[in-house]
Amino acid sequence: MKAKEKIKELQKKYESELMDLVVSRVCKHYKIDRKLITLKRQDAYISEPRQAAMYIMRIHRVGMRVIARYFSKDFTTVMLAANTVQDRIDTEDDFRQKIQSLMDLCKAV
Repeated sequence: MKAKEKIKELQKKYESELMDLVVSRVCKHYKIDRKLITLKRQDAYISEPRQAAMYIMRIHRVGMRVIARYFSKDFTTVMLAANTVQDRIDTEDDFRQKIQSLMDLCKAV
């Protein structure tokens, strides 16, 4: 196996494990079933955790298309989610603290 192929393989494994960990911790924090976060539903109690997970994944430099595939979404949905979360972080202190708490939970990654 060539070095580039090995690096790509390791990157995919890292991204997969990271995304699983982020979703697990976000779902636990929001007290929702893990299966709900990938559904197409737009209920606030599902969409906020999904957007938060997408944002945290982007902070960890997971590609938008990879995140989109994980959630069965379009990559523009990931971009919108990240922008929405950032806008809320900039304007809502409670939300900023919530996201910071989630990011702290995911720092072990």
